[in-house]
Amino acid sequence: MVLLSFQGNSGEYVEALDDIVPDHCSDEDREMVAMEFAKAFGHLLSVTCDKQRPVIGDIYEAVGANSDRLGQHFTPWRLCELTAGLDIKSSDIEAATPDNPIESHDPTCGSGRMLIAHAKAIHKRDPTAPVFVTGVDISRVCAQMAVINLILAGTSGSIIYGDSLTMEYHTQWVVNFRGNEASVSRIDDPKGDSE
Repeated sequence: MVLLSFQGNSGEYVEALDDIVPDHCSDEDREMVAMEFAKAFGHLLSVTCDKQRPVIGDIYEAVGANSDRLGQHFTPWRLCELTAGLDIKSSDIEAATPDNPIESHDPTCGSGRMLIAHAKAIHKRDPTAPVFVTGVDISRVCAQMAVINLILAGTSGSIIYGDSLTMEYHTQWVVNFRGNEASVSRIDDPKGDSE
């Protein structure tokens, strides 16, 4: 629902709310559910700002939603920061332009922690350096978390819900920032397999 809000897709947002709220519920109940989602998102924003890092993956793991079957093992934030800091070259930062940004790729991005850490490490050295990150994850929920994390971090990028080994994809989200304004678009698999 958060992504649908960012995409400005009120029709799909209402459909998603309809899927969550049983038919027998009153309009007041529907409004209460929508308000609770808004409060939860507000809390996520607050915690993300306070900690200055993506936290939605932490929540996902804490409720036990990660999956050994899918090989979901999230990299701790401190390790993401350390790894990202080792990979930055001053020459790459100096050569970056809006048409040729510094790129970072993660074929198994999970909630996007490594991508955010890389962008933050670059911006720590040069806050104006253009960055574009790309990630793929086999879990739709993880891909959606990564998109939300990109938006909250103010990072432009592309996240694909798909399989980086078979090169099959279902949905791609593109986040573009121009100043403080973000646009989020979704592209579904042309075969119609967006699940």
